[in-house]
Order: sequence, then structure tokens, then C-alpha cells
Amino acid sequence: MRRIYIINGTSDSRFIIKRLRHDNYIISSAVTDEGIKKLSDLGIDAVKGPLDINEMMNLLREKNIDLIIDASHPFAYSISRTAMTASEELGIDYIRYERPSILYESTSTFSSYDEIADCLNRMKCRALITTGIKNIDYIKNVIDKKNIIIRVLPRPENIERLINIGIPEKNIIAMEGPFTYELELAIMNNYNIECLVTKDNGDIEKIKAALEKGIKILILKRDNMEYKNVYNDINEIIKVVYNVKSRGNLQEKP
Repeated sequence: MRRIYIINGTSDSRFIIKRLRHDNYIISSAVTDEGIKKLSDLGIDAVKGPLDINEMMNLLREKNIDLIIDASHPFAYSISRTAMTASEELGIDYIRYERPSILYESTSTFSSYDEIADCLNRMKCRALITTGIKNIDYIKNVIDKKNIIIRVLPRPENIERLINIGIPEKNIIAMEGPFTYELELAIMNNYNIECLVTKDNGDIEKIKAALEKGIKILILKRDNMEYKNVYNDINEIIKVVYNVKSRGNLQEKP
């Protein structure tokens, strides 16, 4: 049995937890009370995150963790840096699960939110924004806000923030995923969407729906983050966990 700290942040991380929880000790973290509850419902020890380097190292020592599985969101760079630093400082094995990229030849890619705002002003399209609430202030620079539809988690503070930057209430979709292809297609049809704005976060269903409708896709690219021991297949991670049964025997993946 291994003692594993799984960094939560996507539906994939919860799937990994479900695959490993019966034969291993698992502790995980979540940034919301709702996330903590979901982990607790799985019978998993859970802590409130994100953790800074001292908090993470203390947790790893206290729980005698011998493996970190970093399944955080593809854009949660600071969390991954903290986890890799902690693993090196304490000599703990580290594995990164990285969702496959969703970039296609037909998509337009951008390095910053400001570039996306400029593009929306040039295109003057009815846009579905699915980049999350954290950096949503870039929408302030979009002139025609009546044609901006934004999907966020259903929290009062999120809705209030969108209203404060000028988004009409009727243009706010407050929903929690995961979203199926059929639901994504229905949303795009219902709101007469002409372009999709998203991040390269591995969420393929909305990309498939947008491609089906033939609408423009604008994607914020990932940074060139250098991870250790990166896997894009959950089954490969499960194999590694069960094949490498003790701390320090994990061979780094080239």
C-alpha cells in the first residue's frame, strides 16, 4: 500500500482517486468547501487548498506520504511548482497527469487574455466565454458586452462580479460541469453562439460541439511548463502506482 497525496482540480483527479482508494491511503485537497465534501463523500481525507510550500511539506511529513500525483488543472502552474519543489525537498516520488491538448488546425490560439479581447472586438461575434472567473476582467475590454455569454460556477460572488463588469444577467450561465457534448451543443444553439472562447484545458466536449456547428474557436494556450514524469493516460498512472510499490524506486520518465 502506498501513501499518496493526490492534488485535486479536475474530474480526472477524482477518477484517479476512485481507481486507487481501495488499495492505498489517499489524501487530497480542494479549494472549495464543495470540493472538500465531494472528497469526503468518497471516504478520502481532505484538506483545504491551495497549500503553500510550507503547508504542503508539513502535510507530506505528517501523513508520511511517499507519492504525489499532481492532477491539478492544466493552468494551475503555481500549485504544480509547489508540488515539484516539495517532492524534491523531501525525496518523494512525483507523477504529473496532464490532460491532452485540445488544439486543432482549425482553432485560433492566443498567449494572453488581452489578445482574445482584441480579437473579439475585431470579430464582433456572439461569443460563449468558458475561461473561468479568475481572470474574467479581460472582458471589460470587450466593447459589445450584450453579445458576450459567460458560463461560470453557480456562486453568488461569480454572478455579482460579472454584473459589475457589465454583463447582462440574461447572458450569465451559472452551471457546474462536467458538460456532455449534447449539453454543449444545446447551449450553443440556445444562445445562437458564433464563437467559443476557452482555455487549452483538455475539455474536449465543447470543442467537438463547436466544430460540429462550424463556429470559430479561440483558445488560450498553455504556458511551456516543464513537469517531471508526465502522463496523459490515467491507465498508465495506475500501472505505475501498482508496479512501483515503494518510495524512491520510481524511474523518471524521459
